[in-house]
Amino acid sequence: MTVASCPRRAVSKRPRLRPHQIEARDQTRFKLREVQAALLVACTGFGKTILAADVMYRTFESGNSVLFLAHRDTLIKQTSRKLTECGLDHGIIMAGFTTTRKPVQVASVQTLVRRLDKVQFDFKLIIIDEAHLSAAASYRKILARWPHAKIIGLTGSPCRLD
Repeated sequence: MTVASCPRRAVSKRPRLRPHQIEARDQTRFKLREVQAALLVACTGFGKTILAADVMYRTFESGNSVLFLAHRDTLIKQTSRKLTECGLDHGIIMAGFTTTRKPVQVASVQTLVRRLDKVQFDFKLIIIDEAHLSAAASYRKILARWPHAKIIGLTGSPCRLD
């Protein structure tokens, strides 16, 4: 089994996925042909971040913009590091960062919901980390801003206790 990692070179290369990640990615892509949103449930250690990086790379490569949403700064920084390792240029929408016009964005839910009127992107794909939290009003408001975007939810725990 190969290690899920990005090339060490600074050139943009698609992340290398493990067989189980390739299967999950392909099943999700197939499902998104039929529906607008899909939920990918996978346990901790599955490699959801590297899988998301691959999907984001492919979306960018096909000429579309993509948004990765997370609710904690540690998740945003982790995803940003992984995208940087893969050579995928991206912006960060979060307090303390300057918003850029790059077609790949990693965003804090809390910051993005406050800046929705200023964001000029036309996201074709939105990936939601910890998607079990996406029933909250802030997520719904963000998703309503891009009603035609495909959505991939990532979670290890698909049920909310509240």
